[in-house]
Amino acid sequence: MTNKNTLENKLKEKYDNGEITKKEFDELMEKFGSYDLLHTDVERPSSSKRSSNYHFSGSSKIFEEIVDGPVKVSGRLVTEGPLKCRSIKVSGSAIVSGDLIVTEDVKISGSLQVDGDAKLGGISKVSGSVNIDKSLYATNIFKISGKIRVKENLVLGDDMKISGTLSASMIKSTSNLLVSGKLNVGEDVIVKSFITSGGASIIDGNLSAETIEIARSYRIKTDEEYENYENDELSSIPNIAKFVTNIISNIVPIIHSGFSVPPKIFNVKGNMEGNKIDISYTHVHGDIIGDSIVIGPGVTIDGKIKYRETIEAPDSYKEQIEKI
Repeated sequence: MTNKNTLENKLKEKYDNGEITKKEFDELMEKFGSYDLLHTDVERPSSSKRSSNYHFSGSSKIFEEIVDGPVKVSGRLVTEGPLKCRSIKVSGSAIVSGDLIVTEDVKISGSLQVDGDAKLGGISKVSGSVNIDKSLYATNIFKISGKIRVKENLVLGDDMKISGTLSASMIKSTSNLLVSGKLNVGEDVIVKSFITSGGASIIDGNLSAETIEIARSYRIKTDEEYENYENDELSSIPNIAKFVTNIISNIVPIIHSGFSVPPKIFNVKGNMEGNKIDISYTHVHGDIIGDSIVIGPGVTIDGKIKYRETIEAPDSYKEQIEKI
């Protein structure tokens, strides 16, 4: 049963009776909501009467399925069903009891729970936490510096940049997946290009992309490349300068990358397939199949290395390499 003595009910009654205007209602709701004095589950004034801005700063529950303007949540919001809105910004907490459809931008610095699918049309930024019980469909750029969990599939139409943490059942994208954070995928990752600085991420299925780069910044020239410099060659100033320059040119990018130690091993439990593959500090439990393949330091491959055009790999992989 709804408590008629709540502050929001009293304000709503004044609004319905014409004692206060819509502007005054919104201002009072925001003011008292910021003090956490509303504590109500009553529906706010109908969309036919209110303005296109929806700011929930108290503890609120809404029942309408379609909202004709941007939604801002700095308090706590719960919907009684699915929600479709123009944009959404959550610095507090929001729970959508169904699908969430946002046609424009999304910004989550607080927490968002979606009990159904999430379908996002604008630029999305997550620095807080997002939990989606079904699938996530994003058609625009997606940036994650916080934490996202997608129980089912993640389907992308544009670049996704992950400096935080993402877990999903499967990832499929027509564009690029750029990872400097942590990734945990239960099945396959199929994208246009996959580029990561490495780290303790896990892909339980296959990784497929035109370009695959894992911890490439750690692949530097080995001492063997400088063995051609004879002692008498190093005695000349130009050759010494060239030798030192070559070393510095490979070490400086690593220093600038912000890493002082190699990354943890990146695990791919299935096969890895692409046109151009360059990996370091990676464990591939299946086969690697590609046109151009470079195997850097810290790599373990349980299966075969199958290449079509070029291959660069340590001698220890000779028995596993085959041309296709």
